[in-house]
Amino acid sequence: MGSVIVGTNKITNCRTLVSVKDDPLIQVDIAPLRVSLRLPRNLPSGVFFEIVENEILGKRPQELRVVPSASNVSVLWKEMLLLSATLLDERTAHLKVDLRTLGIRIFDDHEGVQA
Repeated sequence: MGSVIVGTNKITNCRTLVSVKDDPLIQVDIAPLRVSLRLPRNLPSGVFFEIVENEILGKRPQELRVVPSASNVSVLWKEMLLLSATLLDERTAHLKVDLRTLGIRIFDDHEGVQA
């Protein structure tokens, strides 16, 4: 499974990094590198999309892009970075996340994930 570093926190052997009401919001898999981002359907912003293992499911909003490579996966909304996972080695990834532009007050800083 591996480890994911967010800020100064290291999360080991845990695929789901953030959940909302028992539903996975952010998931990261290491080998190969894949991210999943499943928004709740009732956001005040009205934005909804689902990304599962780097693939956009259902209707694709024009503002949404997933940019995968062998060592990095980035998710952008209106050209703003929502999430970026970068492999540091074969068992560790570094995650940057900022979902505030979607109306979700979850982001990382030097202390870890903030909500």
